[in-house]
Amino acid sequence: MKSEERQEKEINSDPKFERLKRIKEKEGINTSFIYNNYHNLISKRAFLFHRKLKLQKYFMATSHLFLMFLNIIAVLFKITLWLFFFFFTAAGMLVIFYPLEYNLDFYKPFFINNTSTIISISLWCAIIYAMISRTKEDKSKSSIITIQIIPLIFLIFLSITIYQKGKAEKTLNHKTYDVQFGYDGRNIKSSAKRVFVGKTTDYIFLRDVENHQNYIFPLSRVNNLQIIKITP
Repeated sequence: MKSEERQEKEINSDPKFERLKRIKEKEGINTSFIYNNYHNLISKRAFLFHRKLKLQKYFMATSHLFLMFLNIIAVLFKITLWLFFFFFTAAGMLVIFYPLEYNLDFYKPFFINNTSTIISISLWCAIIYAMISRTKEDKSKSSIITIQIIPLIFLIFLSITIYQKGKAEKTLNHKTYDVQFGYDGRNIKSSAKRVFVGKTTDYIFLRDVENHQNYIFPLSRVNNLQIIKITP
């Protein structure tokens, strides 16, 4: 037994195995952009740069300086990701719980068009996935399922609300349909101030966007009805 322990000590003290030990130690380090410790690496690189510079090892000093700048960029990127995550989550909660409070333009750059919405949701999902994968080791299977369901429910409600909100805003901004018809001897026509909201089997609906008034016209008293799609 003593000879085996002695052999292990000799192997561990052998310089040939130093690099292997460092590699094994790094295997436990999470290299994701969310959980890494770039801020600690910056101080280490700065110290090594100063040390190599004093020893006049300029090539190694330059390499440490370059790596330090890369770590600074990584820290800024990590901060940007976290800011995006918090602002997007806050914007999504406002859209879901207060859908009539603000227009979609208020939430720039998240929901101004379909492309920005898809990119923002995809990036948010990637951050959430990274966070969930980080917690998998410490949580039970049921807890992981719950953690995965909550963001999914959030995204479903957010997508439905954004779709309905965008559709309503297009209608109120006079970007969907124009309507023209006769009603009790008068010619009624929609415009940017009085927009066409919709039609059922019995009624036509218009809304005065300036005075916030709704107009309902029974189809039984309407003639010469024309509904024209507005082309952008």
